[in-house]
Amino acid sequence: MRRRSCDLAIVGGGITGAWCLYFAAQKFPAWRIILLERSRIAGGATAHSAGVFFAVGRSDRERHLAGRSAVHYAAVRNRLTLESSEAPAYWIADSTALPALRKMSVGFTVECCQGDLEGATDSLGLRVVSDAAETLFYGGTSISMEPTAVATALIRHSALSSSASACEGVGVQQIDATAGAIDLVLSDGSVLTAGRIIVAVGPWIVNGPIANGPIESVASERDIRIKKVVALHIDQAPVSRSPAIFLYAHDAYLMPIPRRKQWLFSFRSEEWDVKVEGQGLTISQLDRNLARSILGQYFPDLVDHCFGGRVFCDAYTADLEPVVCSRDNDRLIVVGAGGGAGFRLAPGLAEEAVLRLV
Repeated sequence: MRRRSCDLAIVGGGITGAWCLYFAAQKFPAWRIILLERSRIAGGATAHSAGVFFAVGRSDRERHLAGRSAVHYAAVRNRLTLESSEAPAYWIADSTALPALRKMSVGFTVECCQGDLEGATDSLGLRVVSDAAETLFYGGTSISMEPTAVATALIRHSALSSSASACEGVGVQQIDATAGAIDLVLSDGSVLTAGRIIVAVGPWIVNGPIANGPIESVASERDIRIKKVVALHIDQAPVSRSPAIFLYAHDAYLMPIPRRKQWLFSFRSEEWDVKVEGQGLTISQLDRNLARSILGQYFPDLVDHCFGGRVFCDAYTADLEPVVCSRDNDRLIVVGAGGGAGFRLAPGLAEEAVLRLV
């Protein structure tokens, strides 16, 4: 049996695994670090992500993670010359929602726009129809990036600047912890012995190839479930400085993507316990009907422009708090369960995971 060894193995080549590699290579430049991806780098949940970053959070911890992520995304956008676009952020919400909006925002202040909502067409660049009880608020900037490009750039930079490396097409079939190290049994029949391991496998944390032993215990303790995530594309080019518009009551948002000459409409699906791979992960007629009904309440001119979209799934904990769990005296760390915010919180989660390494 072929064997190789490393100081740190990172399992999962999506956006979170890429950030883990980036931070670990900086913190431990002398370590031999190997990232393992069973398929293609950034080809799983990351490839289907909307790629939208906005510094908001539902809880104190999520706001902390969003704030750290804002710092790191700003740094790598310049350092790695990542393509991105920015949009001023607006909310449509009940007139009493201002305290809640201000609480969830990180690094910016939310203010109330003057005038009624239907008079905001010039500000938004879209015709708005809404209930008179709702108000238009503004504050902050939403950023759109290509998740696969970000993950690939992080991994490439880490491999060039340290002894780190990334291997595609190598799955982990089993994890065996011993007294002094951890053996990873790989899909090619070889064994990788690692001093430490970070598992960042996204929705594959449940029913994935290594969803047993310590991984299974994390999923069970945090009551992790898998939920469908859907975003439709709207085949209409945004105008210059088109804003991102968040529909607070519906947990939905409309994001301009100028480089694709379209808008992205993300909304909350309630299809739970879906399989990570298979025929169920398609945009259903139920998804389209729900999206069209929400759009019709606010932006009726966009309803007939829905064309295609992205669909996948993510892991959610019972309390909606993302996971960074240690096992075996911090030699094994599980990170993920972003609850649909994996791209947005990935830098903060990865930083937290790497700081636990001993």
